[in-house]
Amino acid sequence: MRDQQKNREYQKRCREKNPERHLQNHRVCQQRYREKHPERYLQIRRESNRRCWLKNRLDREWMQKQAIRNRRWRQTNQELYKLKDRKAKALRHRGIRTDIILNHPFVGCEMHHLGSGVAIFIPASLHKGVRHSLLRNRNMEEMNRLAYGWWEVN
Repeated sequence: MRDQQKNREYQKRCREKNPERHLQNHRVCQQRYREKHPERYLQIRRESNRRCWLKNRLDREWMQKQAIRNRRWRQTNQELYKLKDRKAKALRHRGIRTDIILNHPFVGCEMHHLGSGVAIFIPASLHKGVRHSLLRNRNMEEMNRLAYGWWEVN
């Protein structure tokens, strides 16, 4: 136990004396870990970024600094930013394939995709009643059950 405490103190003194060397060693270790465990590294980064954002989202000064950091990153990494932006826009604007539509549109309806190219027009109030996402497969079973139930009655 005492050896561990001494080792920690020694490491702390070394970091304080040689901050540049410590930072360089830290970056090398981080790079090695990233190469050995890419999935785990990304998961840790996402969790860390999310915790930081949740902690600071109401801090206006932090948000302004973050906006400046983002702007600066976009300016220094224009090619990568353009590629990521193009992918994000394509994902948002791509159409969901619809081969079969089970009924006809009516006033106050919205199209609900049941999955794999099948869609149905249902009342907008029913469609907005359950938050769901076909792309993320979130609450789709519940929404499909409600849509089929409404379709069978009408």
